[in-house]
Amino acid sequence: MTFVRLALEGETDVPIAGRILRLAGCEPFEPIVAHSKTRLDPMIPGLNRAAAGMNWLVLRDFDQDAPCPAALIHRLLDGRSLSARFSLRIAVRSAESWLLADIDAFTTEFAV
Repeated sequence: MTFVRLALEGETDVPIAGRILRLAGCEPFEPIVAHSKTRLDPMIPGLNRAAAGMNWLVLRDFDQDAPCPAALIHRLLDGRSLSARFSLRIAVRSAESWLLADIDAFTTEFAV
């Protein structure tokens, strides 16, 4: 089993990231919930360096705080390249919108 540490903006991102990882055949391990992007952003360069020793998935919302997601990623990584075991995913506009984009799958998954 491949374990992946999580760093997320909020509590609602925990089950989303967990489900994504399980669908990919991985197991989420010890999530870090920052409770805001302003608290998550400063952690990202260090988590990228920590990925030399473990797998990481970071989910962050794109709230128009950069011209595009690629520019945001460049800024968040301080211009460094991604570690091979580090995955930074930007949800355009928010992770919750990913769920609502497929209403049929959402209602099936959450039995509503």
